[in-house]
Amino acid sequence: MNLQDISLRNLKLQRAANKVTELFPGGKVVLHTSSIIRAAKRLDIVFPKLLSAKTEIRFSTVMDKLEEEMDELIFALDQLADLNRKRQFSALNEFIKFGYDVLSIYSMACDKIIERRITEEI
Repeated sequence: MNLQDISLRNLKLQRAANKVTELFPGGKVVLHTSSIIRAAKRLDIVFPKLLSAKTEIRFSTVMDKLEEEMDELIFALDQLADLNRKRQFSALNEFIKFGYDVLSIYSMACDKIIERRITEEI
């Protein structure tokens, strides 16, 4: 998977969040889907910077920012899961699963980048 593929998955997550908002307008769902969209947009902006970070300080700074955005996504997805425990709407369950899938792609990509940087330093 390349950077463009990851970015496309991110965009699909943002679009799916908009659809969930349309399915469940108002209330707490909108609050959480808005957080997901904002965090996903910031992830899409920050992630490429990790690939181009030249210094260890810059790399660490960008990684910290990525972790913050990923944590925000996790929190919002967890909140949606909590809201959906009673109702068990399949569309919301699928969205939450997709959100975690996108997060796992980012996580695996970060692991690979870190691994590559470590082997280059040795």
